[in-house]
Amino acid sequence: MQESTEQKYEFASINSRFLAATIDLFLMIVIFAPFMNWLNYYTYDGMNPEMLFESVAVEKGDGTSKIDVLDLYNKMVESGFFLRFFIVQLVMTAAICTYIILFTHFMGQTPGKWSMGHKVITLGGAKPSLLRTIFRTLAYIPTMVPLGLGFLVSVFNDRNRSLHDLIAGTMVIKCKRDFTIFERFRNRFLRK
Repeated sequence: MQESTEQKYEFASINSRFLAATIDLFLMIVIFAPFMNWLNYYTYDGMNPEMLFESVAVEKGDGTSKIDVLDLYNKMVESGFFLRFFIVQLVMTAAICTYIILFTHFMGQTPGKWSMGHKVITLGGAKPSLLRTIFRTLAYIPTMVPLGLGFLVSVFNDRNRSLHDLIAGTMVIKCKRDFTIFERFRNRFLRK
């Protein structure tokens, strides 16, 4: 089975996969930055970390100030800073996962993968199910957590599969871009 899969598909290179991920990261920043700024402002009630530092800064005799770390920590706990920070991070993670899951499931590729001519498929060559796509996206966690070492796994296998691909039973292949992602969206969702 492995030989027939290798003959049937051309696997995406590590470099082009990295470039596709960089494009996706840039797009996510552009898409989510305004929302995250709004969320940060309202979650922290207009308070930024500088305001916390200023509220615990102690003037020294020479015109400078010092910050007592324990006072800063207590002020952060009292203001609910840690809980609010956790909520913001949770929302941001959910937004990023949603981006990856929706594009990968419905289009077979994120915009970054599309721009590089890549597509995500199962080992059998089929389109990944929604459950497998969710599983693959969640598998990015063990891939990235130890300093991104899960991506180095792709160097040691002939299909350039990273740890999240190995866990989810998927692979990234090169494909032709016969039509744009916008035409795919129109054909899939706006059929007459």
